[in-house]
Amino acid sequence: MNVTINSQLLAQELRLLKKVVPSKPTLPILGYARFDADASGLRMAATDLEVGLMTSLDAAKTHETGALMLPIDKLYELINCFEDGDVSIHEMGAAVQVSCGSFRSKLQTMNVNDFPQLPEVQGSEHGFDSVQLREMVNRTSYAISHTTQKYVLRAALLEVQQLTGGRTGCRMVAVDGKRLAMATANCTGPDVRVLLPSKMLEVLPDVPDDGNIIMRAGTNHLFFVFGRRLLFTRMMEGEFPKYERIIPKDADVNVLVDRAALAAALRRMLVIAETNRAVYLTFDKSSIELKADSSESGSAVEQLLAGYDGSPERICINGDYLLNFLEAAASSSITILMKHGGKAARLHDSSDQHFDHLGVIMLMNDGKKSA
Repeated sequence: MNVTINSQLLAQELRLLKKVVPSKPTLPILGYARFDADASGLRMAATDLEVGLMTSLDAAKTHETGALMLPIDKLYELINCFEDGDVSIHEMGAAVQVSCGSFRSKLQTMNVNDFPQLPEVQGSEHGFDSVQLREMVNRTSYAISHTTQKYVLRAALLEVQQLTGGRTGCRMVAVDGKRLAMATANCTGPDVRVLLPSKMLEVLPDVPDDGNIIMRAGTNHLFFVFGRRLLFTRMMEGEFPKYERIIPKDADVNVLVDRAALAAALRRMLVIAETNRAVYLTFDKSSIELKADSSESGSAVEQLLAGYDGSPERICINGDYLLNFLEAAASSSITILMKHGGKAARLHDSSDQHFDHLGVIMLMNDGKKSA
């Protein structure tokens, strides 16, 4: 194999492939990406056996067709050091020469036949707007657990279903046992309910594409087609929690607050807060008081204007969880709803309770009942 390609174009694709390759591969071949060159250009693929990415570069000039394996981390580090110019990848016996300008390097390769067989794209077709799909990921992925032994909590649920009026909607939900995040958008296609592993959600927002995204739900794999790029994952099995039961239905505390102001105040509170990240919020006439205490650092208090006209209510909440929601939100204001003495707070990314981004955070035990 002998191919020439622009360094910047190659670096962009390698950056995506690197996200798929495991940091500590269980098999040496999984630390490598497969390169195939023919008259149509250069195709590349990487996988960790659960998630994989295939991409191509039509602009590559193929001088000699063939296929080879290259260590993705080392290759990316090299290409990322090059200035804008042509890079040559030339197979030379048991090694591969990578050159750019006067630079020459030989990288070890592996047997192409040892690379896992990639799945064929198949299954029912669903269409998404790329911007909306990325927004759903960004507004829910923070609530995925990365420590639990429950496999399904290390994934987000994606539901596609027919809505009234002939419209099709999709919903993405993540829960970790202490909080929930949910976002909705429009899409096309038949009803489906699938799980997206956290690693796929780490890669998906970074795959560049300004148009529509096609998802295909096959028997064993789930595929996302971004133009010339294909992201896939094995179908996950398991029962996702019945998240509808987690969302509080009734509320007699309804608070509207400026999102940026609350986020800034929370960051200051968390400098002082204990390791459990507890922050106390007291809702009173047209205001919210934030307070944090620490046996080591001292205490902090701050008052914010808010839209609230109910009776005083004090809660204790994980400040990091609340800040995660605020940083993922898009509206200038958010709404906090709960029952007096309730166990959870419901958050909306707007004063409109039917907005497409919702969060639920379980409240912490408040050892100080007096406000």
